[in-house]
Amino acid sequence: WEGIKANAEKHFHGLKLQLLLSPTAENLIQQKTDLQHTAYIARVIRHVTLIQLGWLNDSGRDPTPDRQNHALRFQVTNGQLTSRLRKAWGLNHLLHPLPPGRRWEDLTGVEQAEFANKNRGDLRHHALDAMVIATTLPWLAHRTHGATDELGRHGWWTQDEKLRSKAANPVFPGQGQMHDIVRNQLAGIVVQHHVSRSSHQQAYATTLYARKADDTYAAREVFISLKPKDLKDIWPQDFAAYVIAAWACYVRDAADLEHELKGTKDCLPENFTRRLCFSHFQKTWRSKQAPAFEWPCEVRIPIRSVRLISVKTDSAVVPFSPGTHAYVKRIAYKEVQIFLAEDGKSFVPVFIPCWRRDIVEPGTAIQPGVRPLVTIRRGMVVETRKPFSTGHPPGKYRVIVTGQNQIRLLPHHVADQEEAILSFGLRKKGLQPYWPDFIRALGYELPHPPPVESRPQSPDPA
Repeated sequence: WEGIKANAEKHFHGLKLQLLLSPTAENLIQQKTDLQHTAYIARVIRHVTLIQLGWLNDSGRDPTPDRQNHALRFQVTNGQLTSRLRKAWGLNHLLHPLPPGRRWEDLTGVEQAEFANKNRGDLRHHALDAMVIATTLPWLAHRTHGATDELGRHGWWTQDEKLRSKAANPVFPGQGQMHDIVRNQLAGIVVQHHVSRSSHQQAYATTLYARKADDTYAAREVFISLKPKDLKDIWPQDFAAYVIAAWACYVRDAADLEHELKGTKDCLPENFTRRLCFSHFQKTWRSKQAPAFEWPCEVRIPIRSVRLISVKTDSAVVPFSPGTHAYVKRIAYKEVQIFLAEDGKSFVPVFIPCWRRDIVEPGTAIQPGVRPLVTIRRGMVVETRKPFSTGHPPGKYRVIVTGQNQIRLLPHHVADQEEAILSFGLRKKGLQPYWPDFIRALGYELPHPPPVESRPQSPDPA
């Protein structure tokens, strides 16, 4: 190691040497990953732009080293510059509207600072930055970058030699003109997302399950990773009763249970799990048919893992491979196709797995030989025509998860982050309508039966 270290110090320096010798090199790489990706994307976009505009030199290379070349017209800006322009033009509030019924004066200082910044939870902030950059003169941007007033405060309120504000928009100089134009443009922007059609995406979990009964599948789990509410799902049931009785005894005798659970993030404390013994369960509990629980005097066979019932429906798993008794759980479907039921009285979502040999039979028979009414894939943007039963208005929504009972949706411009979702007044997982409600919101309705013709009344017998 000393020879390798000396050779590295001789030939490398800076960050490369730090990555080679640091024991926390993996963390350093993760910290730089996002910046490296952004820089790489910027270089690729710049090169594509030079190709499209015909600004490469005679040898087909970037003409940057050459003097007075056309590529000098390609200029970049930074986040600090666009941030100051957004604040000067009052554009941050367009993606950060005030809550209903509240005024700016009613907000606290912390809330005002939050609303004055860019709302990254609204994915249209990328389009907002693009509009700001498109209406900024490069020479003006570089001239005013870092400008301060007579008191040394940073900002865009300083004036030039003709007493004109340096924050003036050179394209839309009118008072509030830029604000109105950006607001109208944002209203028509639809954020499109990637819809994966790849067969290489992970569609099945790697945990192997054993079938214990109908709609009952168990997998091995680390004992200390369970929470008290999971104890009832331990298999077999008499072992679950043993652990539940032991936990009740531990809760009764614990001095500060709340502090212990806080340290384990609500999981079972190790002080509890290491006191249980499997041989004690077999000899004392199972053989005597669940007597009053007493702690074992000696732990001969410690319990480190248990079988936990994690899947409670046959339709959620698929056999692992021919010749084995293991099952794996589906975590995603390739798509969901909506059909009309064979009797014409309902709509049926048909789930199409990613593996062609994995066939999921629909719960209700569908009309044979007909094309689906609509196909739903994760990531696609759908437009609903009717409000949901929860009261959410119609509009454009992005499909996040296609579950067997419910579908998870978000407005197309909202980032899939809990903080962003809550800021838009939604629940932390967004909209989760059941499939019949979602299909109705799309505008599909069942055919109405023909009206019953009224029969003429027969004359009363005289």
